[in-house]
Parts: sequence; C-alpha cells; structure tokens
Amino acid sequence: MTYFAHTDFYNYYLKEIKKNNKQTNQEKILKKMFKELMNISKNDLIIPTYNFDFVKTKKFNFKKDRSYVGSFSEMFRNKFKKNRTLTPMFSTCGSISKINFYKNNYFDPFGKHSEFNYLVKKKGKILNFGAEFAPSFIMFIERSIKYGALYRYGKVFIGKTFKKGKYTKCKLYFEVRPKQINIEYDLKKLKKNLLRLKIMKIKKTSNNFTYEEIDAKQFLNFGLKNLKKNPYFFLKKNTINELKKKKLFHFKKFKIKEFE
Repeated sequence: MTYFAHTDFYNYYLKEIKKNNKQTNQEKILKKMFKELMNISKNDLIIPTYNFDFVKTKKFNFKKDRSYVGSFSEMFRNKFKKNRTLTPMFSTCGSISKINFYKNNYFDPFGKHSEFNYLVKKKGKILNFGAEFAPSFIMFIERSIKYGALYRYGKVFIGKTFKKGKYTKCKLYFEVRPKQINIEYDLKKLKKNLLRLKIMKIKKTSNNFTYEEIDAKQFLNFGLKNLKKNPYFFLKKNTINELKKKKLFHFKKFKIKEFE
C-alpha cells in the first residue's frame, strides 16, 4: 500500500521540544520524523516536492531544484533525489523507485495519469502529518469530473524539463482559479464529513504524535458523488455567491488531446 504524505516539520518539532522540555537538534528530530513516517507507510511513501519557479524560469531540474513545501520535504528529496519525478511545479519523490506517471513530456499533475490516480489504484492513503488538511486531492477529484470544476479553467505552461542529461521541451496542464476572486474551500465541513463517514481517521504514532489518515479511493468516491449533486459542493457559500455575482461560476471546458 502506498502513502502520500503532506508534512509540516515545524509542528512535529514543537511537539518534540515541548515533550522534552528543551531545545533539541533539528537534524535529529528530522530523522526521527522520517523513521516514524517510514514505519507508518512500511517504506512505501510519496512526498510532494513542489517547486513553483517554473512559471518564471520556464525550466525545471529534478536533480537541483529544491522543494518549497517544507524542510522535511527537502530532506526527503535529498535522500531520494533519483526518485523525483520530472513534473514542473508539482514534482513528487518516492521512497521505493521513480515512477513514470505521465506519457512523453506532457504533464497533468491532477489528471488520470497522476500520482493521485496511482494512489487510488493502489488503495493508498493520504497522510496529513503535522500539516493542515489541504485541498491537493480535491483538485484531483475535480479533474475526475468529465470537464473539471466549473470554477476553474485550463491553462498550458510551456517550458523545459531536465531529462537524460539535458533540458527537453515540455507542457504542463493545470486548471487554475480565476484571478478576480479568491476561491475558498469549505474544509471544515469537508473534514467533518470525512470523519463522520470514517474516510478520515485520527491516529497516533508510537511517539504519541497525532496525524490524519484518509482513504484515497473512498475520498474520491465521496467527492464525485457529492459533486454530481452539487458542482460547488467543495466551496464556501460566500465563494459561491461571489462566483455567481461576477459571472465566473461556469467556465467553458475544452479538451487537449495530448493529455488524454
């Protein structure tokens, strides 16, 4: 079984120094956190190692470009750097081996060839280990609808990714939010429902650190079922009202064949 973990080392670190009632070496605690996550996942772990420089530089080097999503993510990237994906902006790194999620150099990080789809097929789990409940998997659920979320529109970013010792041309497809409004997900409502249905479970490590575990396949089915009834199910009411007020609630979707 594969685990996809969102991490926040700072929260783990605070728990450790509070427990020991003194400052502790960060490197030592990073190693301890790593060991606990590897125990939970039985060594089959995927960590997001996102880097957002591609929008400006138009280049991504999986070997050199650091992760911008936390110190644990960066440590994990350095440890398993050969297993990092070539995906600009939304690269991930696995503990077992490098997985080619995408065809050619066309990247759709929340689409049907993505890590999230792999996670569903493997009956995997999503972990929020110190990190707040976040909408990354929600974007995959949105992309699993025929034309995607009504309040997002497709955008293609063209650049180069480092592959086999040189930069090669690539395209990144990502469904973005309209700039005119701040799209807010009703995460409190969503989390409450996931806990009620036992799709999300609150667990503790042997070290007594509390984290969240979500069944990926059940989360997908739950999301699709509710989006079918209400395409704005994930959003806060004030966001829905603003979308309708500004007439941004229904973008025309289009297919890009190379991402199929």
